[in-house]
Amino acid sequence: MSTATALARPVLWIRATDSEEEVRLEGPRFVVGRDPASDVVLPRETVSKVHALFVLIEGVYHVRDAGSTNGTKVNGKDASDWVRVRAGDEVAFGPSAPWVVVSCPASRSTAALDPTVRQSEAPPLVTVWSTTGEDGALRVQGPSGPVDLRPPATRFKLLFVLADAASRAGEPDDAWIEDDLLRARIWTRLGARDRSAQALNVLLSYTRRLLEDAGLPGTVLEKERGRTRLALPPDQVRVVDGEPPREG
Repeated sequence: MSTATALARPVLWIRATDSEEEVRLEGPRFVVGRDPASDVVLPRETVSKVHALFVLIEGVYHVRDAGSTNGTKVNGKDASDWVRVRAGDEVAFGPSAPWVVVSCPASRSTAALDPTVRQSEAPPLVTVWSTTGEDGALRVQGPSGPVDLRPPATRFKLLFVLADAASRAGEPDDAWIEDDLLRARIWTRLGARDRSAQALNVLLSYTRRLLEDAGLPGTVLEKERGRTRLALPPDQVRVVDGEPPREG
């Protein structure tokens, strides 16, 4: 998939917190509701037939309740008017368990608000924020603008470990990590000691899809002969100890 193809249309990923189900939505407008014709179908009595709307406004997604019986909330706050959604936000449709925003386009002006980026330099292709190395946020500079991601724990850990190695490498060839070590770093702290090579391959496949939707070719996650790397020059990867800036 080419970079241009990946961002031909904006993409929003959301994940259910009660089932880990993920939904990939592509385009400028989506309907959430109980009606089978909805873009996201929630077959629950507490969800109205047309419950909420997601709309792309000035390049970023916003959500609003569509006059439902039980309301829509973003991070616990009422969304009776348009509310911008960001990676990591929780959106609840009625009293059921919320959905988490995994990936969405970021504001065009985000880089100017990032204190880690000097205004005289272009931002790197990939920026990772984390205080623990176990969870955090990413920003990918795609051809249509920045895209923010809050991946599930295993996908974030994979990207954090590979990005950290790439940012420290003298050359991209120095960024390879042996798969045995990579699996141990991803899963041991997350409560699973033994994960197979196949589990890593599946994780790489899901993560490549997220990066492609953000505007990077999936091939930047490169694997060969029992080792894996993020195939980007060191100056195109930044790892920041802290939380990402949140513009208004």
